[in-house]
Amino acid sequence: MISNCTFIPIKVNKIIEISLISEIYYQNVINRLQSIFNLLTAKKGLFTKQDKARQKTEGNLRLRSLPYLDGNFAMKICFAFVSVLLSTHLLSQPSLDPWTLSSFFTVAKKDTSYLWNGSGFLLNINSKIYFITNNHMIGQEYYASQYIGLHKRTPPADSIPNNLIVRFYEKNLNTFHWQKINLPDNPSPLVIKFYEDEKNANSILDVVALPLPNDSTIWGASAIYSKEDVDTSLRIYPAEELFVIGFPYQSGMYSLYPFWKRATIASEPNINSFFYIDATTREGMSGSPVVFRNSVVNAKHGPPKMVFPYLTTLIGIYNSQNVTQEIGGVVKIDKVIEKLLRIK
Repeated sequence: MISNCTFIPIKVNKIIEISLISEIYYQNVINRLQSIFNLLTAKKGLFTKQDKARQKTEGNLRLRSLPYLDGNFAMKICFAFVSVLLSTHLLSQPSLDPWTLSSFFTVAKKDTSYLWNGSGFLLNINSKIYFITNNHMIGQEYYASQYIGLHKRTPPADSIPNNLIVRFYEKNLNTFHWQKINLPDNPSPLVIKFYEDEKNANSILDVVALPLPNDSTIWGASAIYSKEDVDTSLRIYPAEELFVIGFPYQSGMYSLYPFWKRATIASEPNINSFFYIDATTREGMSGSPVVFRNSVVNAKHGPPKMVFPYLTTLIGIYNSQNVTQEIGGVVKIDKVIEKLLRIK
């Protein structure tokens, strides 16, 4: 699960998970917070210079009484102080948005020959890890259809990839490794395909799931999505903002980390498993995760709600783009998870 960066005060000694903060620093902040709260709500006070001077003659140190502060008001002061501490710590550390580590530069090859590049991400369903990308990225039906449309003939064998080279992230900043994923000659059942209607082969969607061995050395410190990263209470509407996290053109050749391309929902997203976005995305972003990030969230039931600082949730897989119209396609992640949950 990819954690959201959330800072919501609940009790004096409890803060919901704060991403990218070391455990030692986090505990230090909590200790300071508790100390300040105790001080502000106590009927004791601080030592004054006069008190210290009298200590020499009176032999004991008296306390100047401070007014008692209401607990709620004291808590606000505590959290204001601790927010400054956390902000200072976070700004002083080289850190990445955890969702940035969820998109991987992917190269399609025929043996050792480069064919094209795109993007992909990992999904954990029922403790099984899948590499998610587009059907056309691995030279399947969507690629064949596009090729025939352009060249009026079936694609030659040397234009169909038999392996993907994926760049996964390591623990330390700016470190990575390349991992080869072999593509089988006979896709089924090792390549999982998705359909708008499972009984209709013509309704195939431009997305595939490639099962990976349960070996963490394959993906290193890369972020992995799970169904917990999909907010099922969220309802999206036309004109809302989304982000496509991927590698336009061959940007992965010079940038280790993906680009967040802003998009607007351009069609009705709640009719079927596919919708369109208005975005200046480019080739190379095929297979990118598409996410929602906002502090105002429309719920399926009830009024909109505010989330501080924001909610980030996985929406789908980017799969195509009409450059002239600047319209791209997104396959909703719900369809993918629904089918993978049925795999035993």
